[in-house]
Formats: sequence, C-alpha cells, structure tokens
Amino acid sequence: MSTSFNFNNLSLGYVMDMCKKTSNGVRWKESTTIFEYYRLLNSCDILKEFTNNNIDLMPTYDFTIHERGKIREVKAHHIVDRTKLKVVTQMRLIPITKPYIFRKNSASQVGKGTLFAIQECKKDMLSACRNFNGKFYVVTYDFSNFFGSLDHEIILNLLHKYGFGDDDFYIMKKYLDLYNNDECAGVGVGIGGEPSQQIAIIYPEQLDRSLKYSNNVYRSGRYMDDGYCICPTKEDALKTLALIESVSHDLKLTLNYKHTHIYNMSNGDVVPFLKKRFSIDTNRNNRIVVRLCKKNIQRERRRINEQQTQFYTSKMTIDEIVQSFMSWRSYIIEFDSYKTLCEISNLLSKYFSLDFNMLMNVKCGMNDILDQYVNRNNFYFK
Repeated sequence: MSTSFNFNNLSLGYVMDMCKKTSNGVRWKESTTIFEYYRLLNSCDILKEFTNNNIDLMPTYDFTIHERGKIREVKAHHIVDRTKLKVVTQMRLIPITKPYIFRKNSASQVGKGTLFAIQECKKDMLSACRNFNGKFYVVTYDFSNFFGSLDHEIILNLLHKYGFGDDDFYIMKKYLDLYNNDECAGVGVGIGGEPSQQIAIIYPEQLDRSLKYSNNVYRSGRYMDDGYCICPTKEDALKTLALIESVSHDLKLTLNYKHTHIYNMSNGDVVPFLKKRFSIDTNRNNRIVVRLCKKNIQRERRRINEQQTQFYTSKMTIDEIVQSFMSWRSYIIEFDSYKTLCEISNLLSKYFSLDFNMLMNVKCGMNDILDQYVNRNNFYFK
C-alpha cells in the first residue's frame, strides 16, 4: 500500500538537528559558517517548504576530482539543499527501503562499512572451506560508472514498489531531474547527494534476490557496486556469471570485466575484494587469510618517505608522524598483515629513532611512544 509524505508533524527542532548533522565535517567552509550563523532562520524556511509541500532545489555544483588516478565527476549540492535531502532520506527513504535490503548489502549504512563487508566475506569463505574441503570457486563482479548508469525510470518503479505515493514522487523526481542533461537524459545520479547513496544500495535489488535464491550460489554479498559469489563447482560459477550478466543487462548496468573474474580457491588463487586479498592457508587447517593489497603497502611506504623529508625540513613534527602511524596501525591490525606491520615499524624506527617494540605493541599508545622518543633523544618538545 502506497503512502505519501506527511511533514505536518515535522518539528523545528528536528530540522535544526539535521542542519547540525549536515554541517559536520565541513565547518571549515565559508558557506557552512554562514549557514550555521543563520541556522534558526534557515530551519524555519526549510520547515515552511516541507509543510507547504513546495520544496525547491538549486542547481548542483559540478566539478571533477582525481581520486588516486581515477577521475570522478561530482555533483555537489548547496548546504541548504543537503539539509532538505537529509530530512527526506532520514524520514522517508531509509525507513521504507531498509526492510528490502539484504543483510550483506553494506555501504552507507550504520554499522555496515567496509570492515563489516570484509568480515562477512571472510565468514562466507570459511564456511565454504569447511563444507567443500577448500574446493570452491569465487565470482567477483564490478560495475563501470555505477552512479552514472542508474536509470531514473527503474529507480521510480522501485520506489513505487516499496510504497512511495504520488506526493513522494514530487520530491524524488525533482531530485532526479537535477542530473538530467542533453548527454544523458534520464540516466545517472550524483555522488554528492545523500539520497543517491541509498538509491545505489537498492538499485541492484533484482540481482541480489536472484543470487540469494539461486541454486548455483552458496553465499553472496555486495558492497555498493562490488560483489562476490561463492559457488561449489566451476559449472555453477559459469552459470552464476551468466546470471549476473543477464540481470545487469536488464538493469542497464555495464560490467567492468577488468574486475569481474572467476577464481579457483583450490589452486591457491587470491581473491581481491574491497582492496583486500583473500586466500586459503592450507598449512593452517584451511584458514582464510585477509591481507592488504600491494598498492596500499606501497602507498604507506611512500608516505613515510615523504614524512621523513618533511620532518628534517621542519614541516612536520614527530607527534604528527606518530599520530599518522597510530591511525594506520589501528586499521591494519584488523587483518593478517603482521609482516607488513613489522616492515613499516622498522622504517619508522630507522628514520625517526622510534622504539620498534613499542611501535609493534598495540597496547602502547601515542604518549608512550613519544615519551620513549624524548628519553632516547634527551630533549623536550611541545
């Protein structure tokens, strides 16, 4: 049964709280400072638009970023529009679509980040190892230009299926119309909008359902546009790949065959998923090993070399270097990368005269490492 937006009970306090959450992390911007200075007046204007069901969205700011060699087209919204979209997403889009999202569909959800997806993938592979004695196949898939390929008609049909009424489409159509242009009419959503993240999660719902109830798939999972399927035999893996290609064609999505492969785990293949490498350690009772990708390790080495140059030119202090290492160490200890941690700790010990054992000890905090550094070098610093 479809229902409509009901913002008559929307309170001013809730809108002000959304304004505060929208400003988190971007308070260094001038536009955010001005927006927060007039937060009460802006909240009243936003509440009035919702009450009158006459929501106006301004054109987006379009710019290009280079993210580690990958070009991304970003369409950013004004902070006032981001607040309106946050209200719509939190009050309507998330509550309605959440029951239809499979448990292993992570990304842009509370408690379902990259670490959750990696742990679930590790559990699935471990279960397959025990049931199939380490002889199984893994199919990984990825979509090219995922956000730029989402079809507006399919999105609106999905929202209608989930229970959106006619008045709801007024806001969603207005949001989708912001991304219409002469080159790609009716296709694509921007990365910068919060509703886009929720739409991207539910868009391949047909693919998730097909894989979950397929007899050829043992376990499956997806993180936004990256997914994996565990199959008992090679024939099942080939049928699963054909199913993914068929459903992707129906959804008007294009597979990126550079990252779409079938891996034979019994041959010792290493499965890449979310910048991690999954493999089976046959010497340790078929234990699933998760390590960092080589590019992540190389990037950390380059960072330390750059920090060494900045340290001796007085552009960085030792406490900033230690803090950077502590953040990276808290991330790497979640995976099976002990040798990598030893290597990076050895570099820090060599370049900055830090204690190697304290760098390796997870129980040692930043102050402990800095105190040891001061005692070793016999001087004090701020």
